[in-house]
Amino acid sequence: MAYDRNHKQPIDGDEEANELLTMLYKRGHNLADYIVEQILGEQIGRDEREDLVQDGFLRLIRNVEKLKLLCLEEQLSYMCKAMQSVAFDQARKLSQKRAPGPAGERTFSGQPVGGLSPEEQYIKKEWKNGIVRCLNRALSRLTKKDRELLTLKYRDQYNDREIGERMGIKRVYVRVYMARARKRLAALYLEEEGRIEREQEEKAVQAGR
Repeated sequence: MAYDRNHKQPIDGDEEANELLTMLYKRGHNLADYIVEQILGEQIGRDEREDLVQDGFLRLIRNVEKLKLLCLEEQLSYMCKAMQSVAFDQARKLSQKRAPGPAGERTFSGQPVGGLSPEEQYIKKEWKNGIVRCLNRALSRLTKKDRELLTLKYRDQYNDREIGERMGIKRVYVRVYMARARKRLAALYLEEEGRIEREQEEKAVQAGR
């Protein structure tokens, strides 16, 4: 059953679920289409892209009980992840289509032997960029002391004794402070990850209008 270009109700007897999915479809369709287009580009046509969007909404149906427990922002974020998953699956399928190469070699269409497909390159680039942005933002929010601890440990490769000497901390306490700094960084990283996802979704909504 294709979800629901005519806004047909996909779940019999569950009006709450139907209203939720219909709302997400209306509010998120342009965003979903934008996500699929950004990942796959010209590798697929408009009709194929719409089919993938429909597949993404079908995935939401299977997880509707979870969606009911989330706020609107989280529901839209969950929808975005479903669309990314659908698009990534399609990218992998496209990358597996092989074309005959010279001298009996086999290669992915449009890519060198041993290389990544355009879709995989996009995914890898976005993944790395996202990590760097989140980490830089999280680091900027740490205290000067926490930032210096982590810098000395992971960038400069100092041992506990050297860190203690530079920062005036007893060696036995360096690991305690380091563990606290890592914990704070991890929490801030998750906050920034969510913030960046929201910013991307807002930009995508604006671009899809």
